[in-house]
Amino acid sequence: MSARLKLNQAYFNGAVVVAIFIGCCFNSLWAFLLSAGVLLLSAWYAGDIRSTGQSLRRSSPPGRRRRW
Repeated sequence: MSARLKLNQAYFNGAVVVAIFIGCCFNSLWAFLLSAGVLLLSAWYAGDIRSTGQSLRRSSPPGRRRRW
């Protein structure tokens, strides 16, 4: 298992644990689902959960330079 997959799993588990806590506090399945969705989407948008091997912040592949 690669480091990227381990980090993605850790972020996913953390988001679910926080969502469970919020759902239990409000005693609501809808609060759990909404908070889980918001936490997972915000982690994906911030780049913490990566769907590909490359970082979203990189403008060009490594080793390849732009020539103007």
